[in-house]
Amino acid sequence: MRKTLLMMVWMAPILAMPARAAVVWCVDTPIALQDALTVARANGDDDYINLVAGSYNLPAGLVFDSQESHNLVLLGGFDAGCNGPGGETWLNGQGAVRPLTIQIDNGRLLIHRITFFNGFAGTSGGGLSAVTQTGNLSILLSRFIVNASSSGAGGAYLASASGRIYLAGNLVHANHGAAVGGMILDQNDIGHVLNNTIAANITDTPTAPGGLLLGGSGHYEVANNIVWDNAPPGGADFRADAPHGRRHNDMGIIAGGFPPDATLGELSIDPQFEDCGFACLDLPLSPASPLVDAGLDAILEDLGASPVDLDGLPRLLGPHIDIGAYENEILFVDGFGQ
Repeated sequence: MRKTLLMMVWMAPILAMPARAAVVWCVDTPIALQDALTVARANGDDDYINLVAGSYNLPAGLVFDSQESHNLVLLGGFDAGCNGPGGETWLNGQGAVRPLTIQIDNGRLLIHRITFFNGFAGTSGGGLSAVTQTGNLSILLSRFIVNASSSGAGGAYLASASGRIYLAGNLVHANHGAAVGGMILDQNDIGHVLNNTIAANITDTPTAPGGLLLGGSGHYEVANNIVWDNAPPGGADFRADAPHGRRHNDMGIIAGGFPPDATLGELSIDPQFEDCGFACLDLPLSPASPLVDAGLDAILEDLGASPVDLDGLPRLLGPHIDIGAYENEILFVDGFGQ
């Protein structure tokens, strides 16, 4: 059984009350979540919204639109009462609505441990659209699964005019977009794309990447990601239309665009995901995967990457960090990892 304890320890500084005024919410229904978002948009405080684990089947998409320069933090996976870990939080668009739309003029957004599932939108970002003018966007240890959009990206659209985008430890799987299957990122400062698994997403546009598109004028650090098996045959998995460096990624087909200023340890090989059945939505690595111990350890200190994987396992179980969102747990030979 995979562990969540280390994940909660790492999140302790985020969960701690900040020095300035903040409101902490505990919600367990779609109505309570939208009510919290509605109040948070103009209450003059930072807002920490803790989501109890479970499936939030959304009859309408959740919306947050604020002109305040405050923080919005959405944390999933809590037990009843939000006192500790309790499982997974799913925002289910039921194939009809985008689960979450965020528009922030000056504030910052952090999303952690939330699954965006089966969403649909007519604009970019079938699972999530998050746009800010001056703030930072951080999406950590979350899942984007089976979302669709008839315009733009199927999984998520993230944009910051003058802030930073931080995308780390996420799974982007089986999304379908008119332009890009997985994600579009657009920022003009510094972007970090670390230890994500972006696989089996589909685009309807043969000239667009099926997995990930980087845009804007800012520089991206792209490290330890799997971007594989996206788009129709002959299509691309990844394209960067912005300055970027790539280190220890496993990428399928890379389309033309902005050439990287540096590459290191780049791979283009079958990740060998673990076979977990027809209905499996996660993509952990098999013990035989060539991506086990093939990542760049320096991102843990140099770029502040999460010390745990998407399932809460510590990142350095072996000699080196694994590539992708999951750390292989085969090294728990004493039986406690079972």
